[in-house]
Amino acid sequence: MTRSRFIRLLAALCACATLPVHAAISVADITAQLRRQPEPAGTFTQTRYLRGMNRPLIASGRFALQQGALYWNLEKPFASSLRITADGVSQWQGENWQPTGTTAANEAQTRLFLAFLRADEATLSEYFNITAGGETAAWTLQLLPKTALMRQIFDRIDIRGGAYVEQVILEETQGDKSELRFHVEQ
Repeated sequence: MTRSRFIRLLAALCACATLPVHAAISVADITAQLRRQPEPAGTFTQTRYLRGMNRPLIASGRFALQQGALYWNLEKPFASSLRITADGVSQWQGENWQPTGTTAANEAQTRLFLAFLRADEATLSEYFNITAGGETAAWTLQLLPKTALMRQIFDRIDIRGGAYVEQVILEETQGDKSELRFHVEQ
């Protein structure tokens, strides 16, 4: 190798070393990123595709995650207000919150729903094998059920986001599908 070729090769290697390296994002990175953000509030749209129906069911409203509780205010097709906490689900009944009843399945669903919005790795990994992809500004999580109960309910769950969770798609084993879209207002 001639000296001039060696110098060009060395210069090319040095130039490559200064290029940014895009490391794969991890579930822990996503969880940490979401925890650094202020608690989200904004609007949501839920589209539910049911096997036996020609048209999807669409619901929309407002949500707010405040001090560990998710406030879910459905506006369309009818008005309803729910508060989802680690203790369960309550519905607003004019003057106060009334528990909707708890079962083991409801408790698991409540924990999972809160975990989806926070990309809570500890909770999600109890029930799912998780694969992260993308980068800080546009990441994805794919959740594949690992427990018998979750395999009976879901084929897979995909979560997409950036600074916040933007979309959750739940594909159920019987062929139904739900898509939740979130628009966080700052």
